[in-house]
Amino acid sequence: MRFVDQRLQRLEELKRQRPQFFELLDFYQSLYGFFQQQPSLLDLNPDYTTATKRAEQGFPLLDADSLKFDDVRLEQFFVGLIDILSRHGHQGQDELERIRLALTERRFDAQALMRSCYERRRELLVTTAETLQVEPAVLAYLLDLTLSFALRSSVESLSLPATEKWQEGICPICGGLPSVGELSGEEGVRRLHCGSCGTDWEFPRQLCPFCGKQDEKEKEYFTAGDERGYRVDLCRACNCYLKVVDGRELGQGLPMDIEDVVTLYLDILAQREGFSQGKQPLV
Repeated sequence: MRFVDQRLQRLEELKRQRPQFFELLDFYQSLYGFFQQQPSLLDLNPDYTTATKRAEQGFPLLDADSLKFDDVRLEQFFVGLIDILSRHGHQGQDELERIRLALTERRFDAQALMRSCYERRRELLVTTAETLQVEPAVLAYLLDLTLSFALRSSVESLSLPATEKWQEGICPICGGLPSVGELSGEEGVRRLHCGSCGTDWEFPRQLCPFCGKQDEKEKEYFTAGDERGYRVDLCRACNCYLKVVDGRELGQGLPMDIEDVVTLYLDILAQREGFSQGKQPLV
């Protein structure tokens, strides 16, 4: 899987450049090392016959009906992922074990949970968490990681439509929200990177991807200290923020999900000021 190899390489570079993040980066190395050994969990069957019309109306290529998970592989993936989280985590060990046991005893429908995660519906997540006596946030994190791997590993093998005319703040492929933006080229063109499937698309810099407003009076940004190449765009119209990587400073083609991880301190700074990431959380 190309996306996994690229991320493992970047993580190795960052370990040398940012030793203060060693423990965090070590976890993600284990995580992507695990991903590298996994088969695809998901068959994607998009309706290409209606794709153009749907895109013109602002709808992404995929919907819940496009997703079909392999039940056996999905269960095996969950168990392996729980093992990684248990070995690297310091909290939630008992809850992870309860989820693992419930999986092996078939006490909840993993495929139904994955579909509700994709559609950002929280009801099934909450009721399942209550039944298993675990925090919804623990189960949500497990689902989000699994969905991201499933989508990324499957989307890279799809024949994807062009995204030049896509003007929405959601992903043109899966409908996910952007987790990071990237600036490139002499004019600093901004591309948004989907936090779910990893697809990127061009989006006007003057627009907020979360509310669509372009009033310059509502837009601000900040950087952290002397660190170059990273900034946070703020929108006071909707109180959302977007982290932005300047590829002109750091180089093009970096895996944005890894850049998202090593800039968690920027999330903390933005959230302390009352801004949210713009994501639609399960909990």
